[in-house]
Amino acid sequence: MANEFHRENAIKRGRGMEIISLDVFAAEALYGREPANLLAPDKMYERQCACALLERSFVRLRQDYTQSDGVDRFEMLVEAMKPDHLPYATYADKLNMSENAVKVAVHRLRLGIREAIKAEVAQTVASPDEIEDEIRHLFVAVGLR
Repeated sequence: MANEFHRENAIKRGRGMEIISLDVFAAEALYGREPANLLAPDKMYERQCACALLERSFVRLRQDYTQSDGVDRFEMLVEAMKPDHLPYATYADKLNMSENAVKVAVHRLRLGIREAIKAEVAQTVASPDEIEDEIRHLFVAVGLR
């Protein structure tokens, strides 16, 4: 009876474990869209980490901003931040704001992005003194400086 009990309760070949499927084709398709890069693997890793951190910062800011002002206003102000943006008067008409109000809103959005990045970086460093150095390193890794 003891042998029968042990045989029935033995964990063999993953019984009781969750099976995780590896979708090789999806992974290959994902990496197939990545451009060829001649960076060293450690630099590529730093760049991907930096991009992920920037993306998390932007998502956090977008969520915070859209709860109070709406998605459309956020998206238009992000467009107005780009170097090749339309004149501010165009955004002012679409948002029912004055041109100066759009300029102020864009300025505040830039400050919000800066604060969101600082908040994300603060979660990754040991002390607040390291935040500015880490942000500089982040921009170097992404290629912005």
